[in-house]
Amino acid sequence: MAYTVLARKYRPQIFREMVGQEHVLKALINALDHNRLHHAYLFTGTRGVGKTTVARVLAKCFNCDQGVSSEPCGVCSACQEITEGRSVDLIEVDAASRTKVEDTRELLDNVQYAPSRSRYKIYLIDEVHMLSSHSFNALLKTLEEPPKHAKFLLATTDPQKLPATILSRCLQFHLKNLSPDRISHYLAHVLEREMIQAEPAALAELGRAAEGSMRDALSLTDQAIAFGGGQVRSADVSSMLGSIASGNVLPVLRAVQQGQAKDMLDAVALLAEHGADFGKVVDMLQQWLHQIALAQWVPGTVLHAALDEDALRALAQAMAPEDVQLFYQMLATGRLEVVSSSDPKAALEMLLLRLMAFRPAMAFSSDPINFDVSSVASVDSGVSTVTDHAPQPAPGQDSAAPTYPTESHERNDVADLSEASSASAPWDTEPETLQQDLTSPWEEAAVADDRGVFAGAPVEPSAQQESSLVPAIHEDSNAKKSEAEVPLESVEAPFQLVAETWPLEFVNLGLSGILYNVVSHCECLKVTPTEAEFRLDETNASLFNDTHVAKFEAALNQAEGVERKIIVQLGEAGQTPAKWLQQRDEQRLRVATEAIYGDPVVQALCKTFDAQVISDSIKARLN
Repeated sequence: MAYTVLARKYRPQIFREMVGQEHVLKALINALDHNRLHHAYLFTGTRGVGKTTVARVLAKCFNCDQGVSSEPCGVCSACQEITEGRSVDLIEVDAASRTKVEDTRELLDNVQYAPSRSRYKIYLIDEVHMLSSHSFNALLKTLEEPPKHAKFLLATTDPQKLPATILSRCLQFHLKNLSPDRISHYLAHVLEREMIQAEPAALAELGRAAEGSMRDALSLTDQAIAFGGGQVRSADVSSMLGSIASGNVLPVLRAVQQGQAKDMLDAVALLAEHGADFGKVVDMLQQWLHQIALAQWVPGTVLHAALDEDALRALAQAMAPEDVQLFYQMLATGRLEVVSSSDPKAALEMLLLRLMAFRPAMAFSSDPINFDVSSVASVDSGVSTVTDHAPQPAPGQDSAAPTYPTESHERNDVADLSEASSASAPWDTEPETLQQDLTSPWEEAAVADDRGVFAGAPVEPSAQQESSLVPAIHEDSNAKKSEAEVPLESVEAPFQLVAETWPLEFVNLGLSGILYNVVSHCECLKVTPTEAEFRLDETNASLFNDTHVAKFEAALNQAEGVERKIIVQLGEAGQTPAKWLQQRDEQRLRVATEAIYGDPVVQALCKTFDAQVISDSIKARLN
């Protein structure tokens, strides 16, 4: 007996055997059961979703010897003839090969004649959008005044090409693409009936490759059975489709998550050696990130069959939810660059490097990522300092001789312009004198300290000056904290959670993303050996959930090396790290502004050239 391909062998013969398309089947079944029959039906959708199959089943419903119903018997002569494709009253037409108006007129000339044996004469026109405009005009007349014994079933993949006059005379049903999961489940059912062993990961891969088409899925399954010698294995399917196994991109994803640029490049090079399609690599990375996001936000979600459950859960715990969302979005945006590039491997590497470069609070190198947050009490006005960046004298040059500060372009520009402030005409000055005039302002305007505050001579900042640059933590009526209890700058000492110094210690936790935002608005109320109580400002609690408490507790315990329970309540918070950092930044900006306006070179520029300092352009350099 000749072999029948799966796509034909498992073609549905009644509505109940169809997979999906419930929205179409419900409307047809109700119309048939209540005898509300239309003369023209239009079925639209992409390839292989069941347009002609629905039309043939509907033809059986019309012409079944048992009567018009949504459940044709399947055994009468009319049903058998339609199933075997030999019914004289079901005229199937391929409009793609019969586009001429003469063909359409010849076809419709016989519409007026009654059916030979069945109840209705049914015209099934596939790819109807391929008809010419004259053919549509010929068909339109028949659809306007059809005989009672004629039914028209039209199918097309491109309904936009149909004239509006045709569309308005048909009941239109759009068949949707099937989901990969639904396709893979049906393939498992088919292979079970065929008594063929199949791996779930292989079926999942076939379901994705079908792109919503059940017919394509069955055809690919036929091919996979032949390729695997009677079995459907994941490795064989990946090789057949030219795709990659889900686990092959894990080293890439882990390297990106850890910020390991070298490991990422090595993993991409390994994929290139095996001839991987880099567009599909991006697709697989997106699939992993999608499942990771589901595992983070909806615990207990059914995991994808092709993914390693243990690896997925480990990544879900290691990756911040905001990083997952950022990575997915950037991969979706950059996929076109990879598939359209003349060098897809280089495009993929650049895309992955971009993921790491734009990751919040992330820098990458060949070493593991370590967050290094500098002391919150250090202040910088944004002006480069001579003590930090002064150039060293060349060999044989007198160290006391004036030199140009080569490491600061801004300083060079100001020095070049400062000659205009001299009383004499600088334009007629000899080069030697001009050089001396240019460097002299820098000798007089030496930087007083590491904050870039200009003064007459370099001096060490006093304790009073140092404290004036750091915003003190004001007394809070709830927690009863005083300024004297709070140190003005953090010291190089082990982390210790103390209610009074909590805003200073906060930055040393190395938090990032949403967790950083939530914790920065927490006020520390009380600390005991076994627990610590915080109050979260309720105006900033929209993103707060229980998982943040657990992560906050783990970060604190790891930093301090103790086991302490964290309690977070909502309410009106007093002094929080966010408020303290804002006060610090405002103070830094004030110091920077005063330094700029008090700089003699800037004053000379303003006086000589009638210049003005743009206050909004002054920025305090952050450490």
